[in-house]
Amino acid sequence: MKLLEHNLNPKIEILLIENKTDILADELPPLVDIDEFNSFKTDKRRSEHVSARFALGSILEKWGLDVDQMKIVRDNNRAPSLRWLDGLFRSEPLPGISLGHSNGHAVAAVIEPGWWVGIDAEPESRKIALNALDQFCKGEELEMLSGRSDEAVKLWTSKEAVQKSMHLGMNLNPRIITFENGIPIEEKIYQFSIGNKIIQLKNRLHMGFQIAVAWRLAGKPVTSAEDELLDATRDLMRNEDGELDFLIGCVATQ
Repeated sequence: MKLLEHNLNPKIEILLIENKTDILADELPPLVDIDEFNSFKTDKRRSEHVSARFALGSILEKWGLDVDQMKIVRDNNRAPSLRWLDGLFRSEPLPGISLGHSNGHAVAAVIEPGWWVGIDAEPESRKIALNALDQFCKGEELEMLSGRSDEAVKLWTSKEAVQKSMHLGMNLNPRIITFENGIPIEEKIYQFSIGNKIIQLKNRLHMGFQIAVAWRLAGKPVTSAEDELLDATRDLMRNEDGELDFLIGCVATQ
């Protein structure tokens, strides 16, 4: 198991592993949601779920973080992010994350706090049928791929990584995501924009997989009832100038 330093600034590390098959319901790794785990109908889906979170936990532990004190939450687009467990009342920012799985493998990416990341991985040898190309390409891009279909997987993973980095998934139409030079090449960082968001993208080959990683500055985080309580408490502690005044106390009643 080898963690890869994918980028230095911002710091990004990734891990690709074979799916774990020795899964015991009473010995699940941290970050696995037991209710979600039990909702899966097949061993394959349970294996993918556990393996991606095992890979994620391995990176976070290398970064010196206690994964037993955090959980994965999802927004309305199913984009995952980390949050401290309720009741800890910890305010330190947590890294951005992305998860994926393909062909018996799981993949995870972690980026330093303040950023969002998206990762996708597919076997380099995977072929995409010509009649499926228009699902994620159009116009000149589609014409280009019709003569280079063997490279379609590189474009496919790049676009999915961008969708994940935007925390939009398929709500961001992959056909509108285009790259100036057609198909991104390995180890080069591409920078482009979608709306007013600046995105960076980098591809690499690893263990026979085409891996794409995209990143951007973080947007609005998923909030919890605990976050809202802390925000409300801070508002009550502000003086007439809007500054926090720690001489202002809160009265507790029974």
